[in-house]
Amino acid sequence: MTKEEQRAYSKKYRKENLEAVKERDNKWNAIRNPLNNPATNAKRMTVNGKYVSRKHPLWKVGKYKSFNDAAFSSFVNYNKTTKGDVYLITNAAWPEWVKVGKAGDAEDRLKGYQTSDPFRAYELHHSVVTENRHTAEVAAHKALEALSKDRKKEWFKVDLTIAVNCIESL
Repeated sequence: MTKEEQRAYSKKYRKENLEAVKERDNKWNAIRNPLNNPATNAKRMTVNGKYVSRKHPLWKVGKYKSFNDAAFSSFVNYNKTTKGDVYLITNAAWPEWVKVGKAGDAEDRLKGYQTSDPFRAYELHHSVVTENRHTAEVAAHKALEALSKDRKKEWFKVDLTIAVNCIESL
């Protein structure tokens, strides 16, 4: 680089010309470290404008005002949406017991159960899509309580075919 080119470069990127400096820095960041550049990395978490490391226990992609917003952001529309599944889940460790529950997506709920079981023994046997999963689950619980031998919250000691017939009739 000649002295004239150096002068032109330094004149262009003076502190007074912040737009040119930001543009230059963004280009270099994109080349050197594309994962740390917000312009090129969509998979980044910020809270109140500050970067949050992927190692943080509440880390997930997005821009949040507080950690509280980040932690509970997925529940924003949970109660507003009534359409969803009423499902039957079993575990081989307790063959006589059937769990009757509700979820926006039964397959996704099953994946949540599998994380707590090292043997991945939970099985989704049946699910029914309903317009109001909340009322359908309550109705299924009431019907199965009369047909089951025992009940522990959402778990019923009942034959699987009886449980399937019960939620099918909702």
